[in-house]
Amino acid sequence: MRDPDLKKDQRFWKVILIAFYAFSFLQLLSGTYLFFEKIGWHPADIVEYYHGSEAMLAQFPGRPDRFKNPASWEGRLETVFAHAIAYSVLVLGLTHLLRSSVKGGRRFYDVISFVFFAAAAADLGLDFGILLAPWWVAPLKLPAFLLFVSSGFLTLFLLSLRMMRDASVPFSDRSQKAD
Repeated sequence: MRDPDLKKDQRFWKVILIAFYAFSFLQLLSGTYLFFEKIGWHPADIVEYYHGSEAMLAQFPGRPDRFKNPASWEGRLETVFAHAIAYSVLVLGLTHLLRSSVKGGRRFYDVISFVFFAAAAADLGLDFGILLAPWWVAPLKLPAFLLFVSSGFLTLFLLSLRMMRDASVPFSDRSQKAD
């Protein structure tokens, strides 16, 4: 016999999941906008953001000078600490929901989860690696960030597809259902 409050409980969790997905989407979208607004698209912009205008102009003499000082360890630490917390919650939450939404055939989802985690770790690690390494390491920040954001959007897309596909299946019955 089914619990009469189960349907209300399921609606509550669906609303929570939809809100989490929407918040995660907005977080990835606004983070992408802020990255490109603050740092820029071109490898020279990334070199300038981390190493300062002089280092950028030495490697990219044709680029415009934004008169930036090199990034400091203290400034990067403040940023990386906050981002590490946000990235952890985002990656753990989304990959947990993705992997727990399937019973079998998880290999594809495991690969996506690993790429999402590795891209987040690379993006955060490059903040300090760039300050220690030569100028040519700085442009690696862009592909690491883009991989992080795109794997996040892919995870959200797959979760949304699964939620739409399973909209008629009660949460209590999903654990018995094979993928």
